Amino acid sequence: MSWIREIPAAGGTEPSTALSMALQLKPSVVFLMTDGQFAFPFPDATMALLKNKEQSRARINTVAFGLQAAAQPLQAIAKLTDGHFASAGP
Repeated sequence: MSWIREIPAAGGTEPSTALSMALQLKPSVVFLMTDGQFAFPFPDATMALLKNKEQSRARINTVAFGLQAAAQPLQAIAKLTDGHFASAGP
């Protein structure tokens, strides 16, 4: 996992690709931690993965960081996947 240190922070949040990659691993739980400032709804392919309970039974627990965190999309993801939403504001 040392490769993750080499990824520069470039601003913006687009978790669709990361969620798709994570769900392809068929985990039982995923934690999505973000400020929630991203386009919602997700692209059709990502929404299909989230909705397809046979392909991915993962619960996605979401955590919103910061005062400006957009809770609505994170709450929707958690609800759709039987996960939990939490806010970790300052």
